[in-house]
Amino acid sequence: MRVLFASTSGSGHFHPLLPFIDACTARGDDVLVVAPPKIEALLRTREQPYRIGGEPPDEELGPVMARVLELPPDDGVSLMTREVFGRLFTAAMLSALEEACREWRPV
Repeated sequence: MRVLFASTSGSGHFHPLLPFIDACTARGDDVLVVAPPKIEALLRTREQPYRIGGEPPDEELGPVMARVLELPPDDGVSLMTREVFGRLFTAAMLSALEEACREWRPV
């Protein structure tokens, strides 16, 4: 089976995937990881093939993060989920993920 893993660069996002990535690899699955440049050094230390996607530009991410920190916690989480993960990181990773889906199709 082919299994595509994708993540942001946050350690709380990528590190929890590692047991699943390792289990799929140990099972003999064909694994591909797509992640942002900030974790490429970690990806190089692992046995799975990977592709590097994008990250939101600081000039877009910075103002949103500043707003997140000014809001009450629940509102900040909502803004973070919607704008940072739902819009900025998704847009930054989209072309690498589309390419992976096109070129690395199930067999």
